[in-house]
Amino acid sequence: MPGVSVSPRLLQRCEAAQRELHCRAERQEQPESELPAAVLLPYLIDSRQKHKLLGRQLLVLDCLLSLLETLDPSALEDSPPTPDTGSSVRAQWKALKSQYEQELAEVQVLLSLLQDRMVAVLNKKEALGQLLLTLEHKKEEMKEKQRIKGEMAQHAQESLSARLQELQGAVVRGQDSLRVSEQRVSQLQEQLDTAHQDLDTWTQRHSSLLQELMQLQGLAGVRLLSMSEDELSVELSPAALSPGLQLQPLRLSLRWASPGHFTVELRCAELGLPEQAVTGDLRAALLDLLHLYLSQGCLLAEIQRLHSQFAIDWRPAERKLLFLKTASVVCSLEVGEGYPSKAGVQLLSVQGVSSQAVNIDALRPPQQDPSLSEWLEYLSSCPDV
Repeated sequence: MPGVSVSPRLLQRCEAAQRELHCRAERQEQPESELPAAVLLPYLIDSRQKHKLLGRQLLVLDCLLSLLETLDPSALEDSPPTPDTGSSVRAQWKALKSQYEQELAEVQVLLSLLQDRMVAVLNKKEALGQLLLTLEHKKEEMKEKQRIKGEMAQHAQESLSARLQELQGAVVRGQDSLRVSEQRVSQLQEQLDTAHQDLDTWTQRHSSLLQELMQLQGLAGVRLLSMSEDELSVELSPAALSPGLQLQPLRLSLRWASPGHFTVELRCAELGLPEQAVTGDLRAALLDLLHLYLSQGCLLAEIQRLHSQFAIDWRPAERKLLFLKTASVVCSLEVGEGYPSKAGVQLLSVQGVSSQAVNIDALRPPQQDPSLSEWLEYLSSCPDV
């Protein structure tokens, strides 16, 4: 019968389709097992939904097949229509048709409900996927925050370690500086003690210098120029003893080597006295120098006056005066001991005349006892020189 022969074929096709789905699922499960959970979970949910839908369809098909098996096979056999059975068969067919249409409507309703549930399930699946993505993002954010927090903690630890090392280094440097400062304080204390000793020595020298100064202030014609720890600069004025003598003051420096011992340095080149050490009374030494200066006062006053008129060079040790008439002519004159009262001036040589030899004996000023000034005036105007 056609109604009975349909059931095995449908069962075979359903079983074949189910086996094919299972084989396909098994083939796809091997690579998918290695996939991440974010991809594998939606696939497993979708596969389960398809299996549930297929099971429901098979359930409906089983109900239909069970209904067909409950029918009487003799009623479905081909038989010639008879007037008595035609109406009953038609009525039975209509009943089956109406029952089929009713069950078909129910199946459609169930399918619509199933579709709505599928839509709801898909929506929930999508929402679950969004929630899963949100959870993944939050998880990544939490991991990033934990990583940043760990890096910040590590950086803070490194900063604290570096700061601790800097503080330890600063403490070491401070200790070194303190040690150096203590050494410096010790050195300064030693220098202070030395300075106190020097101050005591200078105080003693200052007292002695004040005493010597009080002695010098009693001398006529002595003027103090400057005073230091161990040196005095004074000026001796000849005008106090010889008012009519136009002689420049004699300047000298006194340096104390020890109490009672001093060195005299003259600042008068015309006098020709070297630096000499003197021991004894300072007042007597200064008076001796002043009398020596006055003893040659006339000669020195004349030489000092001639320095402003002629180019001369006085050599007191040789008692010789060099007169530079021109750049190439030099005249040498000798001043006798005791000039001008006891000795005179003599021309020694004339150097630098290129025309012919000069007769020195023929060169003489017209005065009877010419002075040094008269000799220089004569030589400067003489055409033979």
